[in-house]
Amino acid sequence: MRERHIFNLFGSKKEKAPSEGPGINGEKYAALTERLGAKTSQERIKNDPDVYGTIADAVSETAVSALYETHRNDPRFPADSKIPVWEQFKAAAHDAASEFENEVLVYNGTENVLADKDPKELEASMKKASGAAKFINAEHLLPLINAINPNATAESVASAIKKADFYTIRTMVAKMIGTDEAATRRDPEATKAFLKKKLAEEEARTGKPDYFMNLVDSISESGETPDDKELLALEMGLRLANTTWAAAQPLRGIYEMQTKGKTSRGDVTEYPTYAAFDDMVKRMYDAGGLDRAAFEVMKDLEQLGEFLAQTEKQSS
Repeated sequence: MRERHIFNLFGSKKEKAPSEGPGINGEKYAALTERLGAKTSQERIKNDPDVYGTIADAVSETAVSALYETHRNDPRFPADSKIPVWEQFKAAAHDAASEFENEVLVYNGTENVLADKDPKELEASMKKASGAAKFINAEHLLPLINAINPNATAESVASAIKKADFYTIRTMVAKMIGTDEAATRRDPEATKAFLKKKLAEEEARTGKPDYFMNLVDSISESGETPDDKELLALEMGLRLANTTWAAAQPLRGIYEMQTKGKTSRGDVTEYPTYAAFDDMVKRMYDAGGLDRAAFEVMKDLEQLGEFLAQTEKQSS
């Protein structure tokens, strides 16, 4: 198990903290939204320092509280597995945020400031922290899925991920949204044409290109038909990848603000509670339909590559 030092509000070193982060319990989460209200990650640290000693503590609970409120009654999750599911999501979010603390950012008692390093060393630390998510996903993915399906193995999860094509993800997204559209328009060339047109329209409107445009040409249909357990494993993997990405955004935003004077990640001093994956899927579906939503989700597949590599290495 990885261990790392964390700092309290006043900068003094605490004992080593296990990477799974603070413990949680179902009763606490059941009342979480009401208790926290609209507090942001940084507000939580300032207003409740006994609970939130670091921004990683605050960010990880911010991420998982919204997931819990959205999915605590999800019938696909056995009732007795709910707490372990949230523990795994929270642990992964805590790990992702913690990668930035101390090496990139420190809390000086008032705000998060850049670590005392020369610019090149700081940039290298930032790149390392930003690239850590794929290893964190590899560490937490199987325990997360085992909390839902105790019989799942690394090999079965890897198989579900490897056989996933665009249309597998499209089926998964359709189940999330509750639409029966998944069986329609399974024509890769038509899908590519639609997405290229849609992404061009978005770039013309926002002035920002989609950095995953190259993924469009990779869309194909494998002919595989995943079962419900495989779809659930795939969804949990993609949710995990999105959670570790989202947990890092406040800290990446602080870094950008303090090094460049601006950030494209919103006002990080007012970062709200979020159920990032669910919100993103709904937003993209409303804006461009099932294909657009599935394409956005497809982007997170590469963040599960380290899990596949480690599983293959262990099997050989």
